[in-house]
Amino acid sequence: MGVIINAVVSPGKAGFIVALFWFDSAHNAWVPIRTRTTDAAGGVTFSYSFSTYPQTLRVHLSAGQVVDGVEYGEYTSEQVTLMNNQDAELYLYPAATEPPPDEPYAVIDDFTVPSSLPAGSAVNVSILLRNAGATGRLDYYIFGNPLNPSTFMFVGGGGASNVPSGASVWDEATISFPMPAWDYTLIAKNEDGTSSISKTILQIAGVPTTTTISAPDTVGVDENFFISGILYETESGLPIPYQPIHHPYNGRSLGISITGVDGEYLREVSIPEAGTWTLKSDFPGTPDYIASRSINMITATSPSSMALQIIGSITVGAVLLAYSLG
Repeated sequence: MGVIINAVVSPGKAGFIVALFWFDSAHNAWVPIRTRTTDAAGGVTFSYSFSTYPQTLRVHLSAGQVVDGVEYGEYTSEQVTLMNNQDAELYLYPAATEPPPDEPYAVIDDFTVPSSLPAGSAVNVSILLRNAGATGRLDYYIFGNPLNPSTFMFVGGGGASNVPSGASVWDEATISFPMPAWDYTLIAKNEDGTSSISKTILQIAGVPTTTTISAPDTVGVDENFFISGILYETESGLPIPYQPIHHPYNGRSLGISITGVDGEYLREVSIPEAGTWTLKSDFPGTPDYIASRSINMITATSPSSMALQIIGSITVGAVLLAYSLG
């Protein structure tokens, strides 16, 4: 028998999508494990079984959900730590989103940072911006504690231009100050500070790693292909087994693979949209191993453009044939 989590959303309405998250202490990360839709009273029940305890859980309601014609903002419940198979009740109080203003308005929906880094490492982060106002430029600002554990200052920022109303866009930034010799807390904020997300990078003195990546340079839209590579200790060359490798492309996820006993990973994926993308294999790191990343540029081609390439090739072949016959 597992744990029972009863979540209640206020206002009590049917149609809210609620996610149950579990805290993975080994990777210092919250992991979604279930989603449910609320009933007419705003309630939803989760059940889940764990082999060990204690376990820490919380529920989350993502921003932008429209229920009964009203858009609601993001809300995360308090967390609860369960010591055994027991029940718990958690509450969500999302606020209705105000109508879009007549100028661009940036909402920070996600902020991704490395889980851990050794002192002196470059710090790369990604920010998901959503325009809740009129079409225009969205800016964000990042604050951190690079010079003193208790003192925060401006460490980076960026933005995106001509973002349509209601659209979302990922932006990547390199923090001006490298990883300090303590846990690095970073706070991403919009221009007026009304939307923000805080993340902490743990300082580690682990073993340097290397993650390789192999993937095609060109594929068709929705065409299945394989991403493969090896995770190993940089200095010794020893493979690192049973570790997660994340596969994002321009902020979108293609899932996670797990390294085998030989450190190799393999995942079959597809890209659903045309364009040239930055495909990555990211090892998030552990208390014993330093995070590492490898990049492969890939172009996903639509069927129409592939047909044009084939027609072009046939045309060139016909011209060469006619020339040789002449």
